[in-house]
Amino acid sequence: MLSRFNRAAATVDSLHLISWAIRSKRSRAMLFSWWDGRRIADTVTERLDPNLPVTVNLIIVHGLARVTNVNGRRVGLTSEGKSLAARLDTEVELLRGEKEFLARLAPLSDRRITEVLNAVRL
Repeated sequence: MLSRFNRAAATVDSLHLISWAIRSKRSRAMLFSWWDGRRIADTVTERLDPNLPVTVNLIIVHGLARVTNVNGRRVGLTSEGKSLAARLDTEVELLRGEKEFLARLAPLSDRRITEVLNAVRL
């Protein structure tokens, strides 16, 4: 997921949202709806994946990512993490649905997520 973000880095909030959305067909459809501008003003778009902190800690401990700012709210892949992501990309069948989901959101960045989710159709 991180490898799909601009500069292979994202805020924890962005990671929570995308990680939550990738989990089921329903959550993917909901995010695509928001992404396409079909969101009413009172819809809450902040979502949390309860497993994300453990996942982020594991990739940091294993040297695949690092915290990239002083307040610890942004995570970026290391060169080892980027290398692993590139190898995973060569395995066409591995995580196919997840890769297709993320490709549909491209270009993916913290800024794009903020812009899309703050745009409310009245």
